[in-house]
Amino acid sequence: MPAQSSKEPKPTIVRHLRIILDGFLVLCLLVAIAVFLYGLFIAKTSPQWSGVLLAASGILITGVILSFFLKAPRRMDVALPLFSSLISLFALNVVLRYYDLSPPWRGGSSEAVKKAAERAGVKWDTRSKLDVVNDIRDSGWAAYPGDLASAYATDNGLVDSPSLLLPLGNISFATIVPCNESGPWVTYQSDRYGFNNDDAIYKNKGLRVLLIGDSFAQGECVKQEKNVAGWLGHYRYSTVNLGISGSGPLLELARLREYGSHLAPDIVVWLYFKNDPDYIASEYRFPLFRRYLERFLPRVDQPAG
Repeated sequence: MPAQSSKEPKPTIVRHLRIILDGFLVLCLLVAIAVFLYGLFIAKTSPQWSGVLLAASGILITGVILSFFLKAPRRMDVALPLFSSLISLFALNVVLRYYDLSPPWRGGSSEAVKKAAERAGVKWDTRSKLDVVNDIRDSGWAAYPGDLASAYATDNGLVDSPSLLLPLGNISFATIVPCNESGPWVTYQSDRYGFNNDDAIYKNKGLRVLLIGDSFAQGECVKQEKNVAGWLGHYRYSTVNLGISGSGPLLELARLREYGSHLAPDIVVWLYFKNDPDYIASEYRFPLFRRYLERFLPRVDQPAG
């Protein structure tokens, strides 16, 4: 009888695993290329975030391409840890979403936050912002969520036409509900222009300070008397607060132009934060914002003078 072949069959499990991991690397390459292209697309509107995306996707693209020059066993050594890490991160994300401890205004689980606050001895109001607004309205008072002006100015291209009106403040003489960062929901009564001021401030005489900026100027999650304008008031500086959360420098310039000429302040205080350049890139897309800037600066494509 002829001798049986002593050659062992090729291990199919290893071969299938190799095919799966090679497919995974190809998928990673395609995703990285898509992220890289998206980073190029948002380069003008969000340069800081674009730089992060371009750097991370560029490194991944380079690493995946180089891995295909390795022999199959070495390529598996590269792909397997990457595959395991992504599966682990995905599983961790599922667990964290199920046991979400983030605050309710950021989409967290109200029950989980309530239990964590109880352990820390903090009485936490677990209502959503919409619940708070509706409860105030049910009591017979006008109430609105904060940041309406900034949302109108930056979302969905609503100011893409120079002919549209641009609201620079929130709803006037209403209860504004910004956020909850320490237990209770912080609200304030807006003034005649929709800003975070006691309306009586406009009757004050003497030194007047005009405060412009974003959420730090507004004092988004603190009581009115505890924000920057409130503290200046303690030192007898008559301060009008034009800060609105989510504002960039061009929106702030618009408020300075429209209200500053009317209020005629002695001092203007601009509270600048490091993320303001990102807002400039997005706000400059809209003609209505550019009109405020071009009143003070020559066009960049024309020589000065």
